[in-house]
Amino acid sequence: MSSFPFLETLKTEPLWLSFLFLLGSLSFLKTSTSILKWVYINFFRPSKNLKKYGSWALVTGSTDGIGKAFAFKLAKKGINLILRKKGAIVNIGSGAAIVIPSDPLYVVYVQKKKI
Repeated sequence: MSSFPFLETLKTEPLWLSFLFLLGSLSFLKTSTSILKWVYINFFRPSKNLKKYGSWALVTGSTDGIGKAFAFKLAKKGINLILRKKGAIVNIGSGAAIVIPSDPLYVVYVQKKKI
């Protein structure tokens, strides 16, 4: 007696039904693999070492919303930041938000604050 009784039943069915069973099994396997890969990438994969890309990062739109949250995350990881708002360079690394009128020709480097 086989440990998989459904295979014994499948042997007595027509060939086209076995082919459909095979296609369904492959489709299920592919979908399951995709779901497991997504879960690994989003929940279990270790974070990247951002320092290998350089010690500085430019964050645009850094005064509110996603840009501000992204800037704080990068600062916690020890990355030096250049924070750019439309028309101004903003320094939030020192703890206080300081808006400096910017000129496109000048770049202000803001070193991160130790957290």
